[in-house]
Amino acid sequence: MNLQLSPSPPVAGQTIYVSVQVNDSSGIANVTLYYRVNGGEWLAIKMVSSGNENYTVTFPNLPEGSSIDYYIQAYDSSTQYNMAQTPISSFTIESPTTPFIPPPAPDLLLGVGYGLTGLAVILALIALGLFLLILRKKTVM
Repeated sequence: MNLQLSPSPPVAGQTIYVSVQVNDSSGIANVTLYYRVNGGEWLAIKMVSSGNENYTVTFPNLPEGSSIDYYIQAYDSSTQYNMAQTPISSFTIESPTTPFIPPPAPDLLLGVGYGLTGLAVILALIALGLFLLILRKKTVM
């Protein structure tokens, strides 16, 4: 059985899916996910076929910090009713995090927030400085 957990790692407030691929030449009678929260009693959820030998289940909304143990049992459709089981797996519901958005890079020439007005002022000051420099050179000659 090929087992997948999504999202990984599980985050509080998000829907958590478990899917497994199960196949048997005699067909599949049922697939069940067993789970427990924080070491409590085992609960069962019947998994639903989503086609192509895949079975899926959605976990109920679980609070942040919950520790989940789970495994899957599958029975075939033969007269012997054979069973296969995954090993017990575990995960912890993590807290949702706010994505990091870096602050805007400062504009080294203008400074943050000055925009085009700041550019116009700087260019005007440069032009005035050049004008005064040229005027000064003419008066010295």
